[in-house]
Amino acid sequence: LTLQARDPVAVPFRAVSGDFFDLLGVPAARGRTLGTDDDRRGAPRVVVISHGLWQREFGGDPEVVGRSVVLDRGPATIVGVMPRHFRYPAAADVWAPLVPTLAGFTSVGVSEALGNRDVAVLHVVGRLGAGVAVEDARAELARIVRDLAVEHGRRERVSVRMTSLGDDLLGAVRPAMWALMAAVALLLCVATANVSGLMLVRAAARQRDATILLALGATRALVARRLLAEVAVLAALSAAAALGTAGSIRCGCAWRPPAFSSWWTSRFLRPT
Repeated sequence: LTLQARDPVAVPFRAVSGDFFDLLGVPAARGRTLGTDDDRRGAPRVVVISHGLWQREFGGDPEVVGRSVVLDRGPATIVGVMPRHFRYPAAADVWAPLVPTLAGFTSVGVSEALGNRDVAVLHVVGRLGAGVAVEDARAELARIVRDLAVEHGRRERVSVRMTSLGDDLLGAVRPAMWALMAAVALLLCVATANVSGLMLVRAAARQRDATILLALGATRALVARRLLAEVAVLAALSAAAALGTAGSIRCGCAWRPPAFSSWWTSRFLRPT
C-alpha cells in the first residue's frame, strides 16, 4: 500500500479477518484492533498500524488514533496501534480488514476471491480447542477439506497441511538455531572448565591461610563456610554482570518474529 501521511511511502500490509487479533490474544497498544463489524462489504475503511510505522511516519503522535490517512488513493481511518514487538505476519506495518480489501481490488477475478473456490490466496491461523490433540485436529481438518473437495468437484486439486505456529515462523531456521545452541553450550562448557581451573588454583594458594586458621582453633566447617561465602559473592557478581549484558543486548537488538518481548513470545509462540 502507498501511505500518504506526509510524503507518499510504500508500506507492507496484510489483509486479515475481523477476529484475527482476538484469536491471537494480542490487544492494541493504543486504540483498538479490528473487529468483525469492520470485516464486511460496505464497512468504513479502517486500518491498524504497527508501532514502528507510528514512530516513523507519525512521529509517535498520541492523537494518531482516529486520524484519516490516504492509502492507495483511498481514505482510511487509523483505529489502533499495535505493541512494539508485534509483527505478524512477518514485516507487516498495516493490517486492513480482509473483505473490504479484496472487494476494493480492481484486478480481474480478485474482487470475487471470497466466493471463488479456484482462488487460493488465504492463509489460515487457528487455535486448538481445549484437550484436542494435534493429530486429531489434523485428521478432522483433512476430513473437512476432503468433503469440501468432493462437494465442489475438486477432489484432485485440494490438499491441506497443518503445522504449529512456531514451526511456521521458524521454518528452515530451526536446524541453524539448534546448531547455534550447541555451539553456545560448548562455549559454556569451555568457560566453566576454565573458571574451575582458576578456582582450584585460588584454593591451592589459600591452603596456607586455611592451615593457619585451623592451627588457631578454627573448625573445618568454619573454614569451609568462609570459602563458600567468597565463592557465593563471586558467583552473584558474575550473574549480575551476565544478566546486565544479556539485557543490554536484548534491548539493542530485540527480535520478535517472533516476534515475537518475553510476554509476546510466551503468549504467541505456543503451539496452535
